[in-house]
Amino acid sequence: MPILTVSEERFSGGREFAETLAKRLNLRLIDSNLLIERAAAWGADPEKLRAALDNPPNLLDRFTHHCRIQVCLLQAALAEAIRDGNAVCYDTAADLLGDEIEPVLHISVQASHRFRCLQAQEHLKLRGPKAERHLYECDRRRRRWLVYLLGTKGRLPRGYDLLINSEQDSLDECCRTASDVIQNQSRFCRTDLARLEDFVVSSRIKASLALDPNTAHLDVDVDIVDHTARLRGTVRTVEELDSIKRVSFPIPAGIKVDCSQLQLGGADYTPYFFPGRAVEQKPESKAVPRTSVLFRPAWAVTLGLLMIVFVVAGSWIPGRWFSPPSTHLLKLAGIITDSKCGGSRSTAQQTPECVRTCVRVNGEKYVLNDGRRNLVLVDQQTGARFAGQRVVASGFRDEITGALQLYSIRAVRR
Repeated sequence: MPILTVSEERFSGGREFAETLAKRLNLRLIDSNLLIERAAAWGADPEKLRAALDNPPNLLDRFTHHCRIQVCLLQAALAEAIRDGNAVCYDTAADLLGDEIEPVLHISVQASHRFRCLQAQEHLKLRGPKAERHLYECDRRRRRWLVYLLGTKGRLPRGYDLLINSEQDSLDECCRTASDVIQNQSRFCRTDLARLEDFVVSSRIKASLALDPNTAHLDVDVDIVDHTARLRGTVRTVEELDSIKRVSFPIPAGIKVDCSQLQLGGADYTPYFFPGRAVEQKPESKAVPRTSVLFRPAWAVTLGLLMIVFVVAGSWIPGRWFSPPSTHLLKLAGIITDSKCGGSRSTAQQTPECVRTCVRVNGEKYVLNDGRRNLVLVDQQTGARFAGQRVVASGFRDEITGALQLYSIRAVRR
């Protein structure tokens, strides 16, 4: 009852090899299309499943539950498909199987980049640069899938039992080599049925939790030990724990479900170092399906992005927030006076003592009056020194406040 996995870089000839090897050994070929059909038979949305396979999760998708739900459904479909062994898992099915079952013969089909480009041009009718970009996108999506499924181990080269070079050898020679390895290595012909059955049961439980709207948002792991399915994870409320217990799991009659390993991590959680403190039980209420699919960190990321957009948008409004000050140097001639009397007809007759008294007593500001406008001086001490005098000054005017930052100033005779 052998189980084989065939992985490849796109356009390396892996699909043709997997199909030919399956026919040669009289095994069933398990690919993504078969997994989608089986998962759709349980009530899953085939469009969402196909979208998850075509668009591997990015950084933002890691904060949502959608991709994890689709992976649980696909893994459950894979477990049912290989339950009897005698299968060749190709591409996505090989990645989803991972190291769940041993022994499994892992085969990798490889080819040079030039060979893959030629295959892409032939199959997709693409020119050289477009074929290069297409291969780059295919490799990038595969790396993202491996990192999501395997974590940091997905960044490292995966170990394989057999490497096939489809560029140097013909398809028949490659299949003959794989057949000889299977026949000579008897350990690959005997799949551990007990471990395979545990994989089927755990996948069924995860799929049932993913299909139930009350538990789809929960991240629960399953371990099978001594005919007992132990659920591990953290729930926030007692209602979520009760929702898990109410789920009907399609598992064999001899398997028991143990929820004692689940921990309360929300408001109902009592730390173990307070054993005397009792947990206040909430009154039983009808469970309401959760509509939110975001973890709490995702709300923080979303709020931060909205704040950045709000600040950047506000900086574009004229006269608001972060509008840059004028960098044009102004040259002005006028009289240093106060903001109350500036611009009046008596400005020319004002004395320095009169201007200083008006600023000191009435709380006015020193301004430079050029005959048309009053420019408030940023440096009020300089304004006090030249109070009531005619000056020639240069500086920068703030377009938002209208204040004048002096660069140079000198008194002139009237």
